[in-house]
Amino acid sequence: MRAPICRSALAERAPERALCVDVGTGVAGALVSAASSRRDFVAGHGTVDLAGSLWLPDSPPVASVVMYPGSGGADRHNGSYFAPIRAHLLARRCAICSFDKRGVGASSGRWQDADIVEQAQDVLAVVGTVVAAVPMRTPVGLFGHSQGGWVVLEVASRTESVGFVVTNSGPGVSPGEQMRYAALSEMTAAGASAAEVNDTMRHFDMALSLMRDDLPFGPALRRLEAAVGSTSALSAVARLVPADADEWRFASAIIDYDPRPAMSKVRVPLLAVFGTHDDIVPVRASVRAFRDSVRGDLLTLKLFAGADHRIHTGDGHSLADGYLQTLSAFVALARAPHETP
Repeated sequence: MRAPICRSALAERAPERALCVDVGTGVAGALVSAASSRRDFVAGHGTVDLAGSLWLPDSPPVASVVMYPGSGGADRHNGSYFAPIRAHLLARRCAICSFDKRGVGASSGRWQDADIVEQAQDVLAVVGTVVAAVPMRTPVGLFGHSQGGWVVLEVASRTESVGFVVTNSGPGVSPGEQMRYAALSEMTAAGASAAEVNDTMRHFDMALSLMRDDLPFGPALRRLEAAVGSTSALSAVARLVPADADEWRFASAIIDYDPRPAMSKVRVPLLAVFGTHDDIVPVRASVRAFRDSVRGDLLTLKLFAGADHRIHTGDGHSLADGYLQTLSAFVALARAPHETP
């Protein structure tokens, strides 16, 4: 099935699916230190069961980090993306927790039914599990990748149980703004002419407007087809919009989510990480939003030159130099006030 909103934080699903490994097997497990231990759990949120894992270092943890993945049907490993990050933090005595999104792996429900706020409630349920499993004086932090960045900001704005936050390529703008930026990036990279870009984006903006009007997928698609006309133009627009009714409804539910109110309520250290070559998230606009909304004494911004949406450089599979060290240094500073004298 085609991924919705191609190359967006709403649908970073093609790479997620391509790299997905079964829980506890393959690359995602191979990078965990043999000295660490893993405890699987199920956390309840309403009628939904959220299945996850808590990895513990080989000595008492100094902090815990709940990692939340990007868009679509992501598992507790976010494909294989979380594995090297988890291994690095485990080696620095951090307990690491992550879970399968609704309807993925061993979790019940459907991820398409959970908007940003509902996903935040899922994370809060799992934070409660971590707090119960790890010593109380150990701070619990959040790490959210891509769409997960919106989610962890929302979590941090709603609880005092969180000690620090990391947004990893997390947009500082609304999903609608991010989707439009990603669509423009997609067309530019494909070498579309100015006329083609203008024509396609006009119809893409129409699709966004239909989402805001909460028009169901079928009628919206027919209205788009009538407006677009030519087969080639319709094909260009179809690559940029949700592929089915469930994903259309999900996009409609979150399109105008504004992360700035949540940012302004964050009262713990926050690290916002971006790659300067991210063609999915508008980095400049996002940096501006973080600077305008988050208290200056709490905010750390880090931009990695030449890195993409996953903070990869070079061949697109290697994390940027200094990225992992930036994460662990931030966690060390953020946990310092929680340490027993």
